[in-house]
Amino acid sequence: MGGCMMVRNAVFAAACVAIQGGAVAAATVDRVYAFGDSLNDCCNNPAAPFTNGPESWLVTFSDLIGATYSESASVNYATGGAQSGAFNAIAGGGVPVANGLQSQIDQFQADAPSVGKGDLAVIWVGTNDIWASSYASDTLFGLPGLDIVRPRGVNPDTQDLAGYIADNVQTAVEDLRDAGFGNALVLTPYDIGDSALFDVASGPDQNTDYSEAFRDE
Repeated sequence: MGGCMMVRNAVFAAACVAIQGGAVAAATVDRVYAFGDSLNDCCNNPAAPFTNGPESWLVTFSDLIGATYSESASVNYATGGAQSGAFNAIAGGGVPVANGLQSQIDQFQADAPSVGKGDLAVIWVGTNDIWASSYASDTLFGLPGLDIVRPRGVNPDTQDLAGYIADNVQTAVEDLRDAGFGNALVLTPYDIGDSALFDVASGPDQNTDYSEAFRDE
């Protein structure tokens, strides 16, 4: 794979699509595929896209780098609520929903689209691993049927959770490389401590710690 990089903000993504030999290098991108959670989801969750506009950020990004991309489930596998493992952060009625990052990769492999060295895989995930891990209640907002999936249990060790997410992302990148992708762009979550997804006073600080630890992995 030509490169895989971690960037902190999507604003800079258009200028950074590959890393080679430790230095950022320009890359010609043919097509963009997307994986991850609501930050990338265009059409796989009924509420998508989760933006303040009619389309995901990937449309503008693709235009800026001169790549082909469509707001379609045929190239965008991201799903709102997806965690870095196999499942969604919310298990409806206690039944895990298999649309996490690893399940998205499985679906991509099953679909077996033809991809090449000029194609770019964009992965943005980790948000739902983080807030779910620090959430005290077993259900979102205390509502029955919205059971929370905690991939490493309640309040896991910071480095343990960060390493778990990073390992899942690395596995996804390797699988996509083996599928034929020449480049991958991996974006880390924003500071989840700034979100409203917490239900105890310690939640924001803990989510910030998790966010920074994953970013630094």
